[in-house]
Amino acid sequence: MVQDYLGLCPKPGTVSKAAERPGDLLPGGVEAVASGYMDICVAYGFESMSHVETWKGTNSSHWRPTLSFDYPVGGFYSGYYAMMVTRHMKEFGTTVEQLACVSVKNHLNAYYNPYAQKRHRFTIADVRKSPMVAWR
Repeated sequence: MVQDYLGLCPKPGTVSKAAERPGDLLPGGVEAVASGYMDICVAYGFESMSHVETWKGTNSSHWRPTLSFDYPVGGFYSGYYAMMVTRHMKEFGTTVEQLACVSVKNHLNAYYNPYAQKRHRFTIADVRKSPMVAWR
């Protein structure tokens, strides 16, 4: 629909979903031009998952056959990342405090961004006192 609205039909286009990021999108455009496949290209993206409940957005961005795997680990991305982080902690000795530093740093970036959705400053102690969302 966006491609049509921009007057780009019937030009070739690619649609991706499930957490596409500019870091993934832009190299594809550069590659298309550099390879000679296209003379010019437009790389654009948007998301509308903030307009639906988390479970609905997650469900729509997952392949249906993975439901037997999704629900035992929480059914959301937090469950997947919890498993990966737990494995990282076991293999490399990463501590919960070190992981809390990542959260503190990321929230500090948002704190100084006037367009951020949640602009809060947190300390490591704040993060450690917050409820656990997913583990393993």
